[in-house]
Amino acid sequence: MATIWIVAGLLFLPAMAQPPGPIPPLQGSLLTTIFPGATQASAMTGSPPAAEVQVEGGFGGYIFSTWSVIHSTGYSGAPIDILVGLSRDGRITGAVLRQHTEPILVIGISDADLKAFVAQFSGLSIRGKISRKTSETAGRLPDAISGATVSSAVIGDAILTSARLVAESRRMFEATPTVAPEIPEVKSWQDFIASGAIGHMRLSRGEVAARRGEKIDHDEEEDEHEDDPFIDLYAGVVTPHAIGSPMIGAQTYNKLRAEMAAGDQLFAILAKGLYSYKGTRYVRSGVFDRISLVQGALTIPFTRDRYVLIENLAFPDDDIPELREIGLFILPADSGFDGSLPWRLDLRVDADDANPVVFSLAHTPQASSVIKPAPEPAPEAAPKSAPVQTTPTLQPKISSQPQAQITIQPPPPAQLQAEAQLPTTISIEPLWKRAWTTSVPEIIFLTLMLTTLTGILLFQDFIVRKTHAYLIARNIFLAVTLIWLGYIAGGQLSVVNVLTFVHAMRQDFRWEYFLVSPIIFILWGYVAVAMLFWGRGVYCGWLCPFGAMQELLNEVARRLKVPQIRVPFGLHERLWPIKYVIFLGLFAISLYSMELAVIASEVEPFKTAIVLKFVRGWPFLFYVVAILVAGLFIERFFCRYFCPLGAALAIPSRLHMFDWLKRRRQCGTECSICAQHCTVQAVHPNGAINPNECVQCLKCQTLYYDDHTCPPLIASRKRAEKLRASGSLIAEKLSEGKK
Repeated sequence: MATIWIVAGLLFLPAMAQPPGPIPPLQGSLLTTIFPGATQASAMTGSPPAAEVQVEGGFGGYIFSTWSVIHSTGYSGAPIDILVGLSRDGRITGAVLRQHTEPILVIGISDADLKAFVAQFSGLSIRGKISRKTSETAGRLPDAISGATVSSAVIGDAILTSARLVAESRRMFEATPTVAPEIPEVKSWQDFIASGAIGHMRLSRGEVAARRGEKIDHDEEEDEHEDDPFIDLYAGVVTPHAIGSPMIGAQTYNKLRAEMAAGDQLFAILAKGLYSYKGTRYVRSGVFDRISLVQGALTIPFTRDRYVLIENLAFPDDDIPELREIGLFILPADSGFDGSLPWRLDLRVDADDANPVVFSLAHTPQASSVIKPAPEPAPEAAPKSAPVQTTPTLQPKISSQPQAQITIQPPPPAQLQAEAQLPTTISIEPLWKRAWTTSVPEIIFLTLMLTTLTGILLFQDFIVRKTHAYLIARNIFLAVTLIWLGYIAGGQLSVVNVLTFVHAMRQDFRWEYFLVSPIIFILWGYVAVAMLFWGRGVYCGWLCPFGAMQELLNEVARRLKVPQIRVPFGLHERLWPIKYVIFLGLFAISLYSMELAVIASEVEPFKTAIVLKFVRGWPFLFYVVAILVAGLFIERFFCRYFCPLGAALAIPSRLHMFDWLKRRRQCGTECSICAQHCTVQAVHPNGAINPNECVQCLKCQTLYYDDHTCPPLIASRKRAEKLRASGSLIAEKLSEGKK
């Protein structure tokens, strides 16, 4: 009870995962580690912020913080910050991990392993396609840290996504480095309208009716007039960081920009009023047929696959109109649209019983609201030996001071030719998509495995009748769970997953955090559904690699005649709450600090035995071996009394729908064989099965149908045999009488 009050009190405490502190001065060994050959670096400025790096000969590239650029977070939702160097030709020069609280990395992975992994990103080019399987060193991602695949992917994604945003904002891949025009940062709705990026069109009911040749019916009660708004339409390009980021929020903007290809544009359409620019036909056709974008002879349709729904604008002011629809459309680079040139948005107003009419919102962007392509270099180029006076490509800043001129030496002709052949499109798929694409074989095998288990559970009444065959099949399934699911696929669930989910719900929940590990995601999805049907035992008894290890080792011990200890039920029942207290304690700690909770979750031996494959220090190994040795004498010793994950699954399992484990009235009164054979001693002395402790091993069901073990069935079988024997005897006598 005291633990419950503690948890209730801690619900109102903030988590301790604080944002990274100030970035240390970029000088000395830190500077040369991130950017070898650098002589100095400026302060981090611009949007997104980055420091300009000087090398011998002039401008060399940028250094940036992943937290400052994209607010990078790990699998646990806590901040991750990495300082990264990016050369002017699009190569990562180095990276230093400043802060993290990733669960697997907090304890069990050395700092040397982390530094070695992050250092492997040096030399990676972000200009071409980046993959973990490519043979080209410049485009090949480093191998993940053993035992920390998800966290390795999270770190790599933070580096690549941030590098891409910095490169695109500085237009680093233009043929000629330029300085983009000043774009004032939008801070409010009024700034947004005044920026020149957005066009506005207001249509009244009277205007629309006149164009359609209709007459408005006046409602005297509502006193409607022809000037009543039909639609207020706002539209424009919001690709620049200074406009798009304040409009929809930095995190949403950075996420979208990271998934867009170079040259893609973000086009916003906002509206309020009676009329919807989206309509409903796009649901079936995939095309928003009420709107189209026109530029010169070019007409660009808006399609559903490039539509992003925005719930609310991120502006802090209270004068934002009550918008009915807020949508973003991604215009691909090959669409031919140029955001710096005039365009118009055609709005088609139609009805089922009238001809459509078109209204056009024409807009000419202001020079201060767009980033124009770099001009072609003049034919009269300076001699190759002479320095070129130019400025680096910078994201526009709010400043009245002119940008400083930087002298750089032109690259050698061979380098220029090589760079010209590189693609300017940065192809970096979202992390979770890459994870699912590269895990197709594992996903297929896991699906087959879960389908098999579902079949066993659905048809258990028929399967368990063949006791010997069923027990062999179960041991094979447990071996697959241990070897493939645990050691090969990395499918060991943990109480840390539960705590991480709760932590994400309290902060910034995003499905991407959990989709980065397909096997874990699919397992949790299956377990969640299975708990509603059968309870916690589906995972604990069939899909937990460490549980499978304990049960298989105990099976070997039994065959070797190792004596088994049967804990008296009174004591056994009083030991059950230990795992619940452990879980509630971990949950309470996680509300205060996820890092401390991860350390405390070492009460689970899963990381040592399964994730890290026993490659750890001797205290961890001693703890795991002690648990496994205890399990030789008491089957599933850890599962019974200490597993916090089992406790976490048992709590919602009380709501399970099916109760398919059959019992007889003699159970617990005339017979206790099931209680003696139960894997985790979940059968009470009165014969009832405790669903919170049952692991669905189905041993009791094999006994239920075994007419050589179950006393009621034995009695029935013997009566049947006697009747058959009596019938045979009577038949013989009748036969003799006839003779």
